[in-house]
Amino acid sequence: MTNATLYAPEVDELMRMRNAGSPDFILPLDLHAQALVALLHGIVPDHGTRVLWIRAERGPIEAFGSFEELHADGLVDDYDEFRSQWLAGYPDPEQWYELRYDEQDDTSRLSINDRFTVRFVKTTSVCADPALGLQLVSWLVSEVERCVRECAQGTYNDTIRERLPFSLRTGVLSRKAYWRIFPESHAYFRHVISDEDIDRFSLLLDGGPMNAPLPTLCANGYYDACRIVFSSLGIAEPAAGAASADWYAAYANPRGASPRIIDQESPGEFASWIADGRADDHTWQILPGPGFSWMALEPVHGERGWTMELRSADYPMSACAMRAALALHDAGLPVRVPQAHTLACTARGEDRIGILPQYVMPPYDDVAFPDPTIVDYLALPYDHTQEVIRHTQWYPLPQVRLFDIHDAPDTTP
Repeated sequence: MTNATLYAPEVDELMRMRNAGSPDFILPLDLHAQALVALLHGIVPDHGTRVLWIRAERGPIEAFGSFEELHADGLVDDYDEFRSQWLAGYPDPEQWYELRYDEQDDTSRLSINDRFTVRFVKTTSVCADPALGLQLVSWLVSEVERCVRECAQGTYNDTIRERLPFSLRTGVLSRKAYWRIFPESHAYFRHVISDEDIDRFSLLLDGGPMNAPLPTLCANGYYDACRIVFSSLGIAEPAAGAASADWYAAYANPRGASPRIIDQESPGEFASWIADGRADDHTWQILPGPGFSWMALEPVHGERGWTMELRSADYPMSACAMRAALALHDAGLPVRVPQAHTLACTARGEDRIGILPQYVMPPYDDVAFPDPTIVDYLALPYDHTQEVIRHTQWYPLPQVRLFDIHDAPDTTP
C-alpha cells in the first residue's frame, strides 16, 4: 500500500484476494470504525440496508504494482508496457464502487461491489493486517464523509446521476435492438436454427403434445440421447467408431458423477443410481455454453415413465437447445423444455436483455432483477458501447437522503 488511503488498484486487489468464505476481513469496532458507522447511521436505510457510491482515485503508477517485480516475472517487457497496462486497466482518474452496509444483532457488515466484505465486531482477535485495516477504514471514512456532506448540500444524487458510469448501472435492452447493433449475433442464431424450425419448436414443445414417456431407461439409453444432441449440432465425433458413452465422456461436464460405474444396460441400476442421489446437477450438463453455463439433459422419472428435460445454456446457445430439442423429438424421445416459451421469444427477437453492473456475475451472483420476466443478462459491452447505452432503458438510480427532523429516529444499534 502506498498511502493512508486506498487507490483503485489497491481496492481491486483486495477484491481479488477475497476469502472463500465470508467475511473477507474482520475488524474491531474501534474509534475509526465507530466514526464510519456513525456517518452511515445518518443515511435513511432501504429495507435495512444503506447504499452509497464511493470513489477511489487511480493514484500513482506504484499503486498498480511494482515494475521491477512484474518485469522479473516476465509479465512486462519494459516500462512502457507496464505503463500501458496501468492506463488500460484504469483509463479514468477515478473508479466507482458500490458500498452496502447493514447491521444484524451486534455485528456491522459492509461490502464493496458485493465482492469484498468486512465485518466489524465489538470483540475480536488482533487483525491479521492492522496497517491494511487502517488504510481500508480511513478510505471508507473519507469517502462516506464526502457522500454525507454532498447529501447535506443536496448534490449527491445529482452527482451520481450525472457521473456514475453506465457500466455500473442496470437497464433493459430489447433483443431486436441488440441484433441491430450486433448483426453477427443475429446471423449466428439464424445459421443454427431456421424460421421454419422456430415455428415447429413452438408448435411441438411450447405446450404441444409430447412423445410417449419411456417405460425403462438405462445408462446407455441416456448416452444415446446425448449423442442425438451432439450429432444434431454438428459436433465432431470424439474418435472413429466412438460409442455413445464415449461422446458423453468427451463433451459432458467432467465434474459430474459418472454413471459409468454402474451396469450400463441395467434400467434398475440406473433408476436406483438416480433415486439414491448419487447423480448430481453436473452429471446432466452435457455441453458447455458461454461463461459458466451448460446445456443440460436430465432424465426425469414420473408416473408414466421417463422423459428427457432439456435446459439451455446462456445465449446464444438457446438456438442450439431448440435444434437439439427438435432432434430428440424427431427421434421419438419424450422431451420437455421448461424454457420453451422463453427460447421461442428469444429466437423471434421478442424478449429483452437485462444489462447488469460489470461486477455482477450470474449465475454465481443472485440477480434480483427489477423485471422478473428477464432471464438473459449481460454487462455493458466494450464494443459499440455508446450505441448500447443509447438504446438501453436505464432504471432510475435509488435516491439517497439523510435523516431529518420529520423522520423516525434511527434505532439501529
